[in-house]
Amino acid sequence: MVQAHTQIVRSSRLLAVFFLAAGLLFGAPAFAQTKDNSAEQVLTLVRSANDAFDAKDYSKAYDLYLQANTIRPEPVILFRLAQTAEELQRPRAAIEHYEAFVALESKGDAAKRARTRITALRATLPALVRIDSTPQGASVFLGSSESKPLGKTPVEIDVEAGEATFVVTFPSHEPATKTVMLRAGTEQALSFELLEADPVEGDEADLITRSPEQGDAVDSPIPFVAEKTKVVPPPAEESSTLATWGWVTVGTGVAVLAAGGAFSILQMSATEDVNSYNKRATGASPAGIDQLKDDANGYHTMALVSYIAGGVIAAAGVGILAYDAMNRGDDTAASVQGPSFKLDVGVVRSGGWLGVNGRF
Repeated sequence: MVQAHTQIVRSSRLLAVFFLAAGLLFGAPAFAQTKDNSAEQVLTLVRSANDAFDAKDYSKAYDLYLQANTIRPEPVILFRLAQTAEELQRPRAAIEHYEAFVALESKGDAAKRARTRITALRATLPALVRIDSTPQGASVFLGSSESKPLGKTPVEIDVEAGEATFVVTFPSHEPATKTVMLRAGTEQALSFELLEADPVEGDEADLITRSPEQGDAVDSPIPFVAEKTKVVPPPAEESSTLATWGWVTVGTGVAVLAAGGAFSILQMSATEDVNSYNKRATGASPAGIDQLKDDANGYHTMALVSYIAGGVIAAAGVGILAYDAMNRGDDTAASVQGPSFKLDVGVVRSGGWLGVNGRF
């Protein structure tokens, strides 16, 4: 495909000067009447453009071909313009020049080649979307308003084929959204009518206008916030995270203490079984009573550990609550002259207890 395209370029270059010279030769009487000798100027421009094309200076070649075509539009110049635009990676310009060539030369091999190139180039093009809005100057986004803005209306945007969502925003107006299906190489126009947003109501300060002091240049009224405004009370203080953790800790300690109580009940039941064990009963054995004693001792140990751990955890929770209350500094705390707590903890061989008295 690359070889074929290169051969077309070389063949077209050889034919360019030939056909152009022939056209200028037969049209010489008309050119002879011009004051600036445009025929020679066009030939000079085309030769220079060909040289620049061969040197791969495509930007210079394109500008020279464009100048020659402006002086005298010729199909061969249009074909060369299209080829040069392809080298410059300007597919839309190339398509435009090929279409202009076909409009003048609709028959022949060159016209067939031009149509083939038009089809091939269109397949590589993204969709061209023209976006406008009322009012103009709105920001355009692809996908969502959180993405990078693509420009302000009116604007032209190249977008990959497929489904695309456009969002248009403008200050003090409601955003507008449209989703369209785009095809490669096509053009589509989108228009957005932006509605003014509803005025903000509530306790916000009213905006008024005033003019600058005398002697200042006045282009338009200057907006400012009135001195007398309603003071919006601050939002209610959210629940203290520290206090939450304090209550959770206290609850955990109480739960562990409750587990200690359960172990104490089991220990007392096992102790009762040991005391009432009948050594002379059928099936009684020293191993049986030893097992009951081990159970009673194990329950006692678990109860003791639970009481100690639960007391420590609950005390830590109370400490957290006390610290939070002392640092809260709100009106309620001030009215009761700060928090007051009383913690009673007791652990004995047969059980334990925890008492918490306080003002929160």
